[in-house]
Amino acid sequence: MRTSSVTAFSSIFMLCLVAVDAQAQASLSGRLTAAESPLTDCTVSLYRIEAGQAKYVENIVTRTDTGGGYRFASLLPGMYIFLCACGGQRVFQGRLGVQPGENTKDISLADPFSGRWKLNPSKSNMGTFAAVREEVREYQRAGSKITMSWRRIRRDGKQEEGSSDLICDGREHTTSGQQITCRFVGPDTVEGYQKPPLSYYVRKVAGNMLSISTFSDAIHTRLTSTLVFDRAP
Repeated sequence: MRTSSVTAFSSIFMLCLVAVDAQAQASLSGRLTAAESPLTDCTVSLYRIEAGQAKYVENIVTRTDTGGGYRFASLLPGMYIFLCACGGQRVFQGRLGVQPGENTKDISLADPFSGRWKLNPSKSNMGTFAAVREEVREYQRAGSKITMSWRRIRRDGKQEEGSSDLICDGREHTTSGQQITCRFVGPDTVEGYQKPPLSYYVRKVAGNMLSISTFSDAIHTRLTSTLVFDRAP
């Protein structure tokens, strides 16, 4: 009987340890997006810090999936430095308290393209757009849909305008008689193609400047034009 009591006590003690350990475990998941579009293959890092420590005591790294999601399945509760980087560019950094159980942290970056942009021909390689003298573009977002409208004046004085809708999810969408793709490859850069005629583009914002480069090949070696726009009021 005594042996059985000791065995029973040991079993209960081990169960309590398991319960305490399970309770102390934590997980963290979330989604990284730019303008409501997923940022894929970005680095998400956690640096665990402890009170009184001058440096972090643990570093854990994962990457976002095709939907911009990430997950750390097993963490020690505590305080962490939370850092996200895309293409080597740091896009978010802050402190994050992780509690026992499930934790969620979504990072949603603003749309860098929204607003009005005016063509700067002196900075541009007009290429296939050599007939354009002036152009103003405007990007407006409603949920996951971006509407790009444009007005231009050709060198012969003819005025043109139009608009098209984009969804930057990496899939092909039909708009205004064209098949267009768009995907974020960084917090301020999108790329894709449009057809017909088939052309590839990279659209990037740096400060108050927007550049749109077009290529005739998928690996972006044959440049056909680079339009540079300044942000307009």
